[in-house]
Amino acid sequence: MSTQVTFYAVRGGGLHAWTAKLVEAAWTKGKRVLLYCSSGAEAEAIDEYLWTFRDDAFIPHGIDSTEGSAENSALPVLITTSATNTNDASILLQLGHADLDFAGGFKNVIELVDREDETKLTASRERYRAWKAYAKEHDVTVDYKA
Repeated sequence: MSTQVTFYAVRGGGLHAWTAKLVEAAWTKGKRVLLYCSSGAEAEAIDEYLWTFRDDAFIPHGIDSTEGSAENSALPVLITTSATNTNDASILLQLGHADLDFAGGFKNVIELVDREDETKLTASRERYRAWKAYAKEHDVTVDYKA
């Protein structure tokens, strides 16, 4: 399977807003999304944001839990901190950074680049270089959209 990795540059504290926009676009096209977070606190924050970001919006989603694994698999958008594709998603949207071998198993990977936070920007640059190196040995295409 071929994987398309796209890096999106985000400015002005819009990380959650861009996440919601991309998730909503994917869901309305019938795509399943796994939203990978680096911590439980980050997962809870994006969960809350997806419920409240726009009055007229609705994105069926939930946070991954071992207790609700059957329920998790039915969700079109699943927020997780673990490297398991419980909802059989074709799109991995990363707020954290999952292992490349796990991420490379998705049809599409979206990496958001926070250009306002120097530490996160440096991490994204390293991540971009890692994906470019990974692509030399795997069926992966890497793009950057400003």
